[in-house]
Amino acid sequence: MVSQEQAAEVAGMSRAEHVFSLARFRVSPFQETRDEILPRLKYGMENIVCDAFFTSMREQSSPA
Repeated sequence: MVSQEQAAEVAGMSRAEHVFSLARFRVSPFQETRDEILPRLKYGMENIVCDAFFTSMREQSSPA
């Protein structure tokens, strides 16, 4: 498997230019399938919600 950095180097462009080129041709920059990504996104969102909840609880319980 070739990394995005390596592909960009072979193409003679920066990694950012390479990613924009992928978008222009409607090619996903991700090397994973949708089914592989979704569970991690769900897990990440659960962590964000939990962090926000506990931050809110700490702020409410701390003296003003």
